Amino acid sequence: LLVGLVLMGVIVLILEKSVLVKISSLVRQISQIEDSGDLSLRVGQEGQDEIAHLGHSMNKMLGAVENSKNQVKLLLDNAEQGFLSFNKDNKIVSESSRALEKIFGKNISGKLVWEVLNQKEDEWKLFSESLFEEMIDFKDLAALGLKKIDIHGRNIELEYRAVRAENKKISQVMIVATDMTEVRELERQGKIQQQKNMAIVKVLVSKNDFLEFMEMAAALKNSVSDIKEFKRNLHTLKGGFAFLECK
Repeated sequence: LLVGLVLMGVIVLILEKSVLVKISSLVRQISQIEDSGDLSLRVGQEGQDEIAHLGHSMNKMLGAVENSKNQVKLLLDNAEQGFLSFNKDNKIVSESSRALEKIFGKNISGKLVWEVLNQKEDEWKLFSESLFEEMIDFKDLAALGLKKIDIHGRNIELEYRAVRAENKKISQVMIVATDMTEVRELERQGKIQQQKNMAIVKVLVSKNDFLEFMEMAAALKNSVSDIKEFKRNLHTLKGGFAFLECK
């Protein structure tokens, strides 16, 4: 009987040790995945016991999270706007869009946001702290932030959005960066075309004045010998063409 009890105790100890080793291994692998942030890693799941089943369930969960993260990244990469988020330490988190790399010309993950935006450290920290602490309404604070920057000759507009945790506190601030270069160029060309159209309308309305100014311009070279008359005629021409919006 005593031998049987001793043998049973030894078996129990061996089983407990085996179980503890497996649990320790599982915990260690989970910690490694957490520290690395690499959701493509998986835990070992050898055997058919409950711990192996737990490892299998953990791998399924990791796969689902990885797939969800990849789908979010795919959406971001196909967006024309750049999305970057930074935490309380003012470090840009790793999840950023491909459009962002196109705007800034490099991968900015892990960089300090004030350096990327070329802002003064103390001024930016004060603004950032105000956002996270929500000293006043977030939208009112965000309206005081940097709205436009020029990056590599491109016009970038910035918009701020709060990312909140379960406790409703701001955990990250997202900046939506929109490249407005082409839009601004189209606006500039449209303005030039509008000015041309207005000039044409004025010329048509004041056709006689326009023809008179053209004749005066053609005869201008004949008054070069008389500097005063030349300047007077030139001044008259400039005023007349300015009135007609001819440039």
